[in-house]
Order: sequence, then C-alpha cells, then structure tokens
Amino acid sequence: MTGNPFAGFVNTTDWNFTIEDYIAPTITDHSPKTPPDAPLNTNLTLTFNEPVRRGSGSINIQPSQGNAVTIPVADTERIRIAGNTVTITPGSFASNATVNVTVPAGAFTDLADNPLAAAFQWTFKVVDIDIPFVTRYSPADDSTNVPVNRRLVMVFNKPVRKNTGSITITVNGQSRPPIPVASAAVTIGADQETVTIDPFSAQFAAFPSEATVFVTMPPGVFVDLSGNANAFPGTSSPTTWNFTIADVLPPQLTSQLPANGATGVPVDAELVLAFNEPVTIGAATDSVTIAQSTGTRERIAMSDPRVRISGSTVRITPGRNFDSEATVTVQVPATALQDRSGNRLAAVIGWNFRAADIFP
Repeated sequence: MTGNPFAGFVNTTDWNFTIEDYIAPTITDHSPKTPPDAPLNTNLTLTFNEPVRRGSGSINIQPSQGNAVTIPVADTERIRIAGNTVTITPGSFASNATVNVTVPAGAFTDLADNPLAAAFQWTFKVVDIDIPFVTRYSPADDSTNVPVNRRLVMVFNKPVRKNTGSITITVNGQSRPPIPVASAAVTIGADQETVTIDPFSAQFAAFPSEATVFVTMPPGVFVDLSGNANAFPGTSSPTTWNFTIADVLPPQLTSQLPANGATGVPVDAELVLAFNEPVTIGAATDSVTIAQSTGTRERIAMSDPRVRISGSTVRITPGRNFDSEATVTVQVPATALQDRSGNRLAAVIGWNFRAADIFP
C-alpha cells in the first residue's frame, strides 16, 4: 500500500441524492369567500401549496336551498386540475343560498402520492337576487267595510328598509299629499318585514264614509337588506291595493209629507218620509207617535203593516183621519230606522202640520 490520500468529493455532483417527499399537500386558499356574496353560477377553487392530482372520494356541496351535489373526484368534466389549482363546477345555486362544501381527506394527492391529510370545509353565501314582494295587505285588496281610522299595513316576504320616494293615497279619485317613505308616518316593525303607513294628519283625520281608496307607490320605495338592495317593484296600478271604507253615516231625512208647518192638510193624508239612502226597520218594537191638539193620540209600531218601506221611502198610514183643524205632531224614534249598514237615525224625527177644516 502506498498510502495515497482519499481525494474527497470535489463537486456537488460527486455524491447527491433527493429525500423522499413524505409531506401531505395543504390547501392555502379557496374561493368563493363571503363577503362578498358569490354569483349564482360560481365555480369553486382550491389552491394547494404544490401541484396535485386526483385522489379518491367525492366532494360534497350542500346548499341551504335546493338539492345537495356530490361530485366524484374522478369526474374530469366538473373537476379540473391545473398545477396546484383545482376548479370545481357545481352548477347554479339558488338565490340567497348558504352553501357548505366538504373536501374529504385523500381527495387529492401531491405528485408523490401523499394524500390530503384532513377533510377541508368552508361555507359561503350566494348573492340574493330575489325582489321583495308583499305577502299580505291590510286592509286586504278589494276589501269592504274598512274602518274609517284604519292604518295601512304591508307584510313583505323578507326584511326590507326604507329607500326613496313617496306613497300616494287616493280617496274618491282625489290624491292626497304624498307621504315620503322617509317620514315618521311610515314605520318598519322589529321583524323588518312589516311596514305600517299612517295615512292620517291634521288635515285628514279619517277616511270619509263609503270612500273608495287605493294606494300607490313607485318602484324602489322599499329595498331588501341584501348587498344588491333588490327593489320592491311598487304598486303603480290602482287595482293592486284598493278598498272601500265602511258606511258610518246615519241616513239623512231629505223631505217629509205633509211638510213641516203645512196647513190645510187633508185629514186622510198619509205620512211620507224620504231619505238619502235606502232604509230598513231598526227596532221593530219602536213606534211612530201621532199626537193631535184635540187630545187624540196614536202609536203605530214599526212592525205594523201600516208602516211600509220601499228603498229610501217610508210610508205610514194613520189608523184614523186627523181631526178637523187639529195641529198634528209626529215623532219617529232615532232607533226606529237604520240604513243597510246598520246606522241608526242621528236623532228623533219630529214635525207638525195642521189638518184642514172639513166642517162647513
């Protein structure tokens, strides 16, 4: 042996090797994320820390609205891989859905076949494109006999807020001053779905009796709470929300025969009352009183056949002729007659006249 020394390793290529890749790939990013809300037809993406390829299992996509979607990792049409990026095409989601995505462990591997070590989950929200609409009007559309002091209520299908514009209330064809939606006359309840409109003011304390009312408002007067601020389309047509106020006025006497203060009235005259609207018997036990200055007095019950009503006209036939030259006083109780809505007379009807002289 000559004892020549070992020359050593002079170059990096003299002895080199690569350590086996034993570290699992990790997801460093994903989309979509909320906020902002994702489009309805959004794709899902996963970004890894290294290139990956398909492993095994299926990706589960569970929206809050609609059916769950399960996509096998082997599906090359709906799952595409480019380097360290995985793109998933799940199809379209429902508006305003909340979506939960689960990527199982082993769904993807790195190029050394190290699988994704643990399941990965995330949740995102889909954009809300649904417009708010009214589920209930109060008073209901086309309703009748609405109280004169009734406030107006709209119940929406989703929470809303005030936006811009005014609400117009038209009564018997005449539009009242618009009510700005931003005013205190328009309130939104704690549920954010119930809108109350106070249509009254110092000028308009109540709706008129039997008035025809319709309510209109432009598009966008209310919007939902989504990032899109989807607008309520409004009620531009007078037939969308209209109603009729109850009849709350008593029937009004327009004339009577014989006339009040008349003289020379035939002794066999009947009594005739004319009203501004059709009437019916109120209390059948009430009586019309016919008193004469001669002391003769007669009471005729409203249920008596001698009391005849036809529409707005009431005819009463006394049981006997009036006395010659007698002053006759007639009284009809306020409860004796009413209109078809049940409104009684405002007061007792009383009048007098003088019978003719029938003696030579």
